[in-house]
Amino acid sequence: MNSTAYQAFMSFYSGWGTDNWTHSWVRLNRHLADSLRVIISGGLRFDVADFAEIMSMTSGHIPGDAEQYHALAVKSGNKSAATSIDTYMDRKTLYIGRRFLWTPDRHMLRRAHVGCCLIWNGDSTTITSFSEDGESVVACAYQPHPDHYKVRRRYTITRADLSPPKPKPEQA
Repeated sequence: MNSTAYQAFMSFYSGWGTDNWTHSWVRLNRHLADSLRVIISGGLRFDVADFAEIMSMTSGHIPGDAEQYHALAVKSGNKSAATSIDTYMDRKTLYIGRRFLWTPDRHMLRRAHVGCCLIWNGDSTTITSFSEDGESVVACAYQPHPDHYKVRRRYTITRADLSPPKPKPEQA
């Protein structure tokens, strides 16, 4: 646990009882979550077990679920944080293949995360959840309503569906 992310979080967490503002649990929990967001979005390096250690050390005092931190790590490009959170959630990384046109770099694989948008079967969809085993995602296509969006179509997309097609070996 010598990563820069863990050290940064510990420097904040270790001083939590020294000021008057920490007498409010709600405020403390919000500040712990804010510090974790800054550490992730700032690109600090995580060791594989860091996120699990931070979550167990804070005993659930950090609001929000691991999925929101995972989405933040992917969006901010913090690969070590995303890997640490995947390990905490006990799932293998799920990549979206190169054939999806929305990716910022069409030559790059991108990690799937909750909130990720992609075109599936001609529908613009948003990933809303992962399966328990991490081998598939649920993506929803929405239609607008006056006050909200209503789910128009729900897709279950597997790891095999998201994987890029394997190049066929050239025959001599």
